[in-house]
Amino acid sequence: MKIALGSTSKDKKEIIENTISGDILCFNVDSGVSDQPMSEDETIRGAINRSKSAMTFCKDCDFSVGLEGGLHNTDGNLYLICAAAVFSKKGELSVGVSEKTALPPEVSKQVLAGGSFGVIIRQYLSEISDNKPALNGEKKKCEELISRRKYFTQAISNAWKAQNEKAPDADVSA
Repeated sequence: MKIALGSTSKDKKEIIENTISGDILCFNVDSGVSDQPMSEDETIRGAINRSKSAMTFCKDCDFSVGLEGGLHNTDGNLYLICAAAVFSKKGELSVGVSEKTALPPEVSKQVLAGGSFGVIIRQYLSEISDNKPALNGEKKKCEELISRRKYFTQAISNAWKAQNEKAPDADVSA
C-alpha cells in the first residue's frame, strides 16, 4: 500500500510508519492555513488541505495523509489539538482529532499576547527544568506538547479507524 504524506517532517513520517503499514512517500505541501492555527476548525482544514495536496503528487497512491497541529481557545485558555486527514484514491475523506490538552497558564497568556507557541513552550520548559526540579509531571507534559507525537498518533489512529469504517472491505488495517 502506498501512502502520500503531506509533510517532509521525519517525525511525522515516523508517526505514520508506527501507525499504518505501507510505503510512505513524503511531499512538501502547503497547509493553506496560518503557521500557528488558532482554532480546531483551522487545524482540521490544514490537515485536509495537506492530505488532498499530497494525493496530487502521487496519483498511484492508495491513500494520502495530512497532519496539522494547532491551538484552540476556550474561555481564554489555550489547548493543543492535532488533526489528521486521510484521503483515499476513491475520494473518501476521514478526519481524526486528538484529545485537547491544556497549555500551562503562563504559556497560554504569552501566546494569546502574540507570542509563538513553539518558542514560548520551549522557554517555559527550560525555566521549570532549571528552577523547579520537583515539577517532573509538568516537565513531561511540556515535552509531550513540544513533540506532539502522542497527539498526532491519536489523531491518525482516529482518522484511520474512520477510513476503515467507510471502506470495511478495503485493506486499511494498521
